[in-house]
Amino acid sequence: MKKLLFSILIVLLFGQINGQDETLKVLSYNLLNYPNPDIPVDYRADTLKKIIDYYTPDLFLMQELKSSTGFSFILNNVFNTDGVDYFESGTWEPQHSNPGSSWKLQQNVIYNTRKLALYYETFLYTVRRDINVFKFYFKDPDLATHQDTTYLYAITLHLKSSQGADNEAQRLEMVEILENFLDTISPDAQVIVGGDYNLYTSDEDAYQLMLNTGNNIILADPLNTPGTWHNNSNFRFVHTQSTRTIPINGDGAGGGMDDRFDFIMVSENLMDLNNPISISENSYEPIGNNGNCFNARIIDCEDNDVPTNIINALYQMSDHLPIKMELDIDYPLSDEISEYYKYSIKIMGQNSEQITFSINDYNQAVNYNIVDAYGRIISKGYLKPSESTVLQLNNLSNGIYFLVFEDDTIEPFKFIKY
Repeated sequence: MKKLLFSILIVLLFGQINGQDETLKVLSYNLLNYPNPDIPVDYRADTLKKIIDYYTPDLFLMQELKSSTGFSFILNNVFNTDGVDYFESGTWEPQHSNPGSSWKLQQNVIYNTRKLALYYETFLYTVRRDINVFKFYFKDPDLATHQDTTYLYAITLHLKSSQGADNEAQRLEMVEILENFLDTISPDAQVIVGGDYNLYTSDEDAYQLMLNTGNNIILADPLNTPGTWHNNSNFRFVHTQSTRTIPINGDGAGGGMDDRFDFIMVSENLMDLNNPISISENSYEPIGNNGNCFNARIIDCEDNDVPTNIINALYQMSDHLPIKMELDIDYPLSDEISEYYKYSIKIMGQNSEQITFSINDYNQAVNYNIVDAYGRIISKGYLKPSESTVLQLNNLSNGIYFLVFEDDTIEPFKFIKY
C-alpha cells in the first residue's frame, strides 16, 4: 500500500508524459575558478549560457565553483531563464576537505526536475577536495502502473593536479575514498562519476583502481582509449585541455590541446545496451574537439562541426572542454524494487507533532534525510545503532514527505504532516 501511494503521488505531482522512453543529457565541466574573485567583473555566465543553450543538459556536473553566489547565479541566470523554471541544484556546501587551503574549490550539480528528483546528497572528505555524491530517482510517467522506479548516483569530483609521485599518490587516495563509498551501495546501482581527474596515463594507479574487476561497482571508461594521453598526438581526439596556448586574464593553463583530464566514468551496467539505462551510442565526447587542434587553441581547430560562436565561448569560458554523454532510459526500469530492500521502518508512535521509529533488525548508525515531494532535502538526522529516535515535525509545513537513508537498502518511509 505504501508503494502504491508513493507511485500515485509522483504521477499526481509531475503529471503524465506520453511515451515510455526518455533521454537524459549529461554534461560535466570544469568551469575554471568560477567566479574568479581576482577578476573584477567575471563576465563568463553569459559565455556559459551559450554553451548550455547549445547542448541543453538535463544533468550538469560542475567543478571549480568558487562561491555560493556564483553557483546560484548559474542556476538562475543560465538555466532558469527565458521562461524555463524547472531546474534545481544540489545544496551549496563550502569545501570541507583540506580546511587549511587558501584556494578552495567545490563541485555541485544542476538538474532538470521534469526528469529527475534528488533523493539525497552527501560529500566524501578527502585529503584535497570534497567528492560530492547525489542520488536521483527517475520520474517514470507510468510509475503508478508498475509501482517501480530506479536510481542514478551522480558523483562529481576534482582530483589532485600535476605530475609527480606525490600528486599521483593523492589522486589514488581520493579514488580509494570514492571506492570505499561505492562499496556501501548495491552492486547493481547505476553510477556516473564526472569530473576533472588530472590523469596523464591509463597506467596510473588511480585509474586502474576504478577499473578493478574486484570492485563492488566496476567503473568503465566509455572511450576505452588506454595509453599515455599527455602530449601524445595519437590521442588528439580525446584531449580536453587546454583550450588555450596562453592563459586568459592570467587564469587557467596554456599549452594547447594535449591532455585528457576530464572524464565521465560509468558503472559497467551503463555500457550494456540491453540494460534499461545505457549510454547512447556515440554520444560521449568532449564538445569542440574534432582532433584537429593538437597543441593548439580550440579556436584554431579546422573543419569543426560545432558552431563558431560556441567554439569561441568554449575558449573564453575555461581551459577545459566539457564532456557530454546521453543516457537512454527504457521504462519500466526494473523488477519489483521491494526485493532489493533489506530493512524497513518500524513505527513505534506517530501523531501530528512527531514520529518515533526504529529500523527492524538494523544494528548500525545511519544518516537520514527528510525529503519533500519535489525531492528537496528539508532536514537531516542521525540514527544511533539499535535505537529508536523521535522525528520532530513542528518545523515542517503541511504536506507529504519521505524519510530516506544514506544506506539505500533501507526502505524509504512516506508520511504526511498535517
